Amino acid sequence: MTGTMTLAAAMDAAILHHKAGRLAEAERLYRTILAAAAQHPQAHFNIAALAVQVGQVEASLPHFKAALEGDPSQGQFWRSYADALLQAGQAETARKVLEQGISHGLAGPEVDDLVARADPIAAAVAHHKAGRLNEAETGYRRILEIAPTMAPAHSNLGAVLFELGRIDEAESCYLRALEIRPDCPDTLNNLALMRRRLGRVEGVEELYRRAIALNPDFPEAHNNLGSLLIDLARLDEAIAHLGRALALRPDFIHAHRNLLVAMLYHPSLDQDAIYAAHRQFGALHAQAGHPAHHNDPTPDRKLRIGYLSADFRDHPVARNLLPLIRRHDRAAVAIHCYAEVTWEDETTAAFRAQADCWRSTVGLSDREVADMVRADGIDILVCLAGRFDRNRPLVCAFRPAPVQISYHDVATSGLEAMDYIVSDRVLTPRHGTERFTERPLCLPHFYIGEMPPAPPAIRRRSGPVVFGSLNNPAKITEPVLDLWARLLSRVPDSRLYLRYFRLYEVPSLRRRVERALERHGLDTRRLLWSVAGQSAPGHLDLYNEIDIALDPFPFSGSTTTFEALAMGVPVVTLRGGSMVANWTASMLTAMELTGLIAGSPEDYLDIAAGLAADASRRHALRDGLRQRLAASSLCDVQGKTRQIERLYRAVWRRWCARRSAG
Repeated sequence: MTGTMTLAAAMDAAILHHKAGRLAEAERLYRTILAAAAQHPQAHFNIAALAVQVGQVEASLPHFKAALEGDPSQGQFWRSYADALLQAGQAETARKVLEQGISHGLAGPEVDDLVARADPIAAAVAHHKAGRLNEAETGYRRILEIAPTMAPAHSNLGAVLFELGRIDEAESCYLRALEIRPDCPDTLNNLALMRRRLGRVEGVEELYRRAIALNPDFPEAHNNLGSLLIDLARLDEAIAHLGRALALRPDFIHAHRNLLVAMLYHPSLDQDAIYAAHRQFGALHAQAGHPAHHNDPTPDRKLRIGYLSADFRDHPVARNLLPLIRRHDRAAVAIHCYAEVTWEDETTAAFRAQADCWRSTVGLSDREVADMVRADGIDILVCLAGRFDRNRPLVCAFRPAPVQISYHDVATSGLEAMDYIVSDRVLTPRHGTERFTERPLCLPHFYIGEMPPAPPAIRRRSGPVVFGSLNNPAKITEPVLDLWARLLSRVPDSRLYLRYFRLYEVPSLRRRVERALERHGLDTRRLLWSVAGQSAPGHLDLYNEIDIALDPFPFSGSTTTFEALAMGVPVVTLRGGSMVANWTASMLTAMELTGLIAGSPEDYLDIAAGLAADASRRHALRDGLRQRLAASSLCDVQGKTRQIERLYRAVWRRWCARRSAG
C-alpha cells in the first residue's frame, strides 16, 4: 500500500488524524485505502462522515451508499446514509432507505427519529411538486421549527416563497441556507435562478459556476448556466453546458428544449442539423398507443378549442393572443385555457374572464394534463410558443385532441403528434427549404397586434444618426456585430443604441460588443447603453432615442419590430431561409415596406446607410409609420380572428372527412 503500511494501519492512522481535526491528512489516507481496496466499507463510511463534517453533504452520499452496499449489517451505515439524505433534502430516497433498513432489522430511537423527520419532509416536497404552495410553505416551516439548521428546508422554502411572489422572504431563506452550508450546490443554483428571473443578472453566472464546481455532475446547474449563456450570446459555451446536462440526464426535457433554442440562435448551424435535432427530440419523447378519439365528427358544429400556454400573463405572446381570444365567435367556438401560470397578473385575469373553461396545469405531469384535455373533449388543441419558457409541448405527444396545432412557435416542434404549425407565406415560402414535422397553415400575414392604448408621442431626433436594437442579445451574434460595426464605419459619427432589460449590466456582454467595434478601429464611445427597468409606456419611449432599428439575424425580431414601427422607427432586416429569420420581413411585407428588406448583408448595409443619409425620408417614415401600421392587416384583429377561425374549421373538416372515410 504505502511502503510497509497495511490497510489496517492506514485506517488507524487516518482515524487518528480525523479525530485530531487534521482532516486533509485523514481524507488523503481514506482515499489511499480506497485506491487499494475500492469497496472498503469503513473507508467509504469515514470519508462520507468527513464530507458531512465539512458541509459537503451531497459529496457524502455516494460514499455512504457504497459503505452500506459493502456491509449492510452495520446499523450506523443505514442511519448515517438516511440522515445525510434528509440533510440533502432527498426525503423520499431517505424513506426508502429506512424502509429497507427496517426490513433488515434496523430499529431503535434514532431510527424512529429519522422516520419522523422523513415523513414531513416528504410531504412538504410532495406538496411543492404538485404546486400546492401554501401547504408546502406550512410543511417547510414546521420542519424548520424542529430542525432550524436544516439548510435544504430553508432553500426549499425559498423556492416556494419565490413562486408565491414573496421575493424578499425567498432571498432571505436562500441566504440563511448558505449561512448554514456555504457550499450547497442546490441553494447556489436556486439563488442564481431567482435572481436571473428577476432580471438581476450581475453575478448570476458566478453562482452557477460555484454550484458546478462543487458538483460537476449537477444537470440542473448546467442547464441553467447554459440558458443564461444563451442570453449572453455565448452560444458555443451554452451548447456545451446543455449537452453536459443531457449527458447526465438524457430525459432532461428543459435542457433539450434550451439546446434547440440555442441552435436556432446559432449563426453557423445549417437547417438540416437543426431539423435533425428537433426530430431527435420528438423521437425521444414520443408516446405510443394513443387511445382513439370519440369527438363528434360533425364538420360544422361548435368546436372546443384548447389553448395550452405558460404565457397567459404579461408576455409578448399574451399581447398577441388576447385580442384574438376576445374576438372569437362564441357561437362557433368554446375557449378552454390550460394555464401553466404560477404568478397570475392582470393579463391572466383578462384571459380567465374570456375563457369558457380555465384550468391550471401547475404541478401536473404532461400525461395528467393530456388526460385533462381528453376528458374535456377538446377538438383542437393549440400549443402556444412550445419551445419557450415553461410551455408544455410534450402534452401533445400523448395526442389528447384529434387535431393539434403549434402556434407562435418559430420552427418545427419535432413531434409527429403535432399536426400543423401556423405561419404565412413569408415565414414559410411555398417552395422553401426549411423542413417541418407539421404541415404549415398559412395566414395572409401571421402577426396580430393592437396599437398600445396610450403610446408616447413620437419625437423627431436631431444630431448624429442613432441605429438601435432592443432585441435579446442572444440574437446579436458575431456576424451581426460585424455587420453593424461595418455600418458604423460607413456612416460617420453615427451611434449604436442597445438595450434589453438589465442584461447590459453584465460587463462581459458589453465588452463583447466593444470588441466588435475595436476590430474595425471604431471608438467604443459610439455605443449607447440602457439598462434601467421601464414600465411599458417608458419602454416604448426609448424608441424615440433611435432613428433606425437594426434587425438581428438569423433570429429576427417580432415584438421589438412591432414596437419600433408603432413608434415611427423604420426597421432594416435581412431575409433568411428559415421561419425564425423572417418575422420582421413578414411584418414589413404586410405594410408594403419591402424596400427595408435586404437580400444580402451588403444590401442590408446599403439600405441602412441610405436611410441614414436621407433625413427627409426618415422624417416622413417617422411621421407616418404609426398610422400606416394601425391601418395595416397587422392590426386588423377582427379580420385576423376570422382567418384563424377559418383555419380551425378547415383542419377540423379535414379530420372529420378522414374519420368518415374510416
